[in-house]
Amino acid sequence: MHTRSDPALRDAYDLAVQDRAAFLAEELIALADEPIPEGRDPASWSAWVQNKHVRFDTRKWIASTVCRQVYGDRVDL
Repeated sequence: MHTRSDPALRDAYDLAVQDRAAFLAEELIALADEPIPEGRDPASWSAWVQNKHVRFDTRKWIASTVCRQVYGDRVDL
C-alpha cells in the first residue's frame, strides 16, 4: 500500500518529516553554540572551520528542503 492511498500512513509520514527537520534545526543550534577548540595550529583550525561549515550547511539545506513551510526561505511580496 502506498502512502498516497492511506491517509493515516501519509499523516504519520508527514509528522516524521517534520520531526526530522526539527531535529536538524536543533543540531544547527548545537553546532552554532559549539566552542572554538583551543590550541590548534592554523591549518587544523581552518580544517575545523571548513568541516563545521559543511556540517551546518548540509543540515540547513536538508531542513529547508524537507520542511519548506517552516525552515525554507520565505519571499513576501
